[in-house]
Amino acid sequence: MRIGEKVDHLTAFIDQSLGGFRRTDPAHPKTPTPPTWFQELADDLAPAFRVED
Repeated sequence: MRIGEKVDHLTAFIDQSLGGFRRTDPAHPKTPTPPTWFQELADDLAPAFRVED
């Protein structure tokens, strides 16, 4: 469940960021993502990636 929420947040962040490239004005995510969030995501996903090799 926790990983799913993080994936949803990451997907929204990417979509919003890519949307900025399509517009003339820069777009910013509605909810700023702190840099530590990406490390937490990587830490949460690491065991699954190890299992899948």
